[in-house]
Amino acid sequence: MRKKTIGVIAGLFLSALLLLTFFSNTMLALTLPKVVTEKPRKAALQQKIEGAGTIVPQEEIELKSPSGQKAAGIHVKEGDAVKRGQKLITFDNKETQRQLQDEQSRLQQQKLSQEKLKESFIKAQQSGEENAIREAKRSLESHDIDMAVQERKIQSLNEKMAEQRQLAAPFDGIVTQVAAGEGQAASQGQTLIKMMNTAKGFKLDIQIPEEGAALFKKGDKAPVQVETEGGAGKQLEGQLIGIEAVEQSGGGGGLQIGAAGAPKDREMKEAGPNKRLVFSLQDPGLRGGESAKLVMTKQIGKEELLVPKGAIKEDAGGSYVFTITEKKGPLGNVLTVRKAYVTKGSSSENETAVVRGLTPTDSFITESSEPLQEGNRIRLQ
Repeated sequence: MRKKTIGVIAGLFLSALLLLTFFSNTMLALTLPKVVTEKPRKAALQQKIEGAGTIVPQEEIELKSPSGQKAAGIHVKEGDAVKRGQKLITFDNKETQRQLQDEQSRLQQQKLSQEKLKESFIKAQQSGEENAIREAKRSLESHDIDMAVQERKIQSLNEKMAEQRQLAAPFDGIVTQVAAGEGQAASQGQTLIKMMNTAKGFKLDIQIPEEGAALFKKGDKAPVQVETEGGAGKQLEGQLIGIEAVEQSGGGGGLQIGAAGAPKDREMKEAGPNKRLVFSLQDPGLRGGESAKLVMTKQIGKEELLVPKGAIKEDAGGSYVFTITEKKGPLGNVLTVRKAYVTKGSSSENETAVVRGLTPTDSFITESSEPLQEGNRIRLQ
């Protein structure tokens, strides 16, 4: 009876001890850091690129005042579509017209004088005196030269009048600015009208960090969203016609490449030198001055193992990710943290390619409730 009682007590003691051990392990597990794990995904990196700018004509010229005359009539306004040769401005060229009339009168006088010189030359020939003949011939030839000069002067004034009579469109296009005022004189060479060449189309210039520009080549197509009146907007296809270097400036703006929510000026600074991308746009509804934006993704390289950027840490030994080591125990599996050093490849705004150090079946820690060190025990969330 006594032995039986001792056995019962011993059994109860061992059961209590096991229960307490299990309970203490359970309580300990509840205090361990909670982690979230992922496996690397195999895919090609995608770089998101977005930016905005203003659409401008590819070719815009200034039509200047030919002589500083008054504008007698202005026949177009800003935004008008015009055809080559179409009259834009007519000028008051009465002064040139009066000058032309004066020169024509001088030519008539010279013609009258020429008749007299011819008569003198004929008389000299009839007299037979050599000196008189030579003198009359020289006078007649000199007068003929003066008349030729006068005729060229009149021709030049006629051409000048034709040029100054009106300002005409040099090509099919759109009037983008009218600086002339009716009845007002402009100084010679002053800009009166600005015109864009519709045949050359439009362009959109945006800035992009240098590493993003390396993903583009001339001829690439890109979707461009153009804002229109009423806010509906329309999408056009832009073609890359130029990649130009630009000086780095302290201001923000331009095209952004980076994580959402990050300060734009910091992104641009971290991105390094900028490049300007020039896209050509063709659409009959464009007029210039429209706001436009570009949003697209570009593939970086081939398929690789990708991990979130935030999962990669750095120390003196290099780049690493936290992985999990699992050991079986009498009261359940024990999970501990292990450093796995990796070799990084290309990066996008959110992910980094891992060249070595991970396999597709490895799990790595992406989130933790507490800071981790190698060897820490953890639990899965």
